[in-house]
Amino acid sequence: MDETRSASRDFGSGNWDGGLGGALSNLAETWSAQVSALADKCNSLAGQCGASGVLYLRTESANTQTMNSLASDFG
Repeated sequence: MDETRSASRDFGSGNWDGGLGGALSNLAETWSAQVSALADKCNSLAGQCGASGVLYLRTESANTQTMNSLASDFG
């Protein structure tokens, strides 16, 4: 990001004729927004995976207790 923003300034209107500076600046902002959104989604997925793991463990524990209870009823 820093390199792209620096390049956008270097290719700005005072140093370069054309729209390259603006295009690089827009690219840097778009890239930053996309990376932030991706990181947020990854964090959300990590949280969901962790929650699913906890639910799985609870369910397996309950199932084990139930099966153990049934086994003791049959002797």
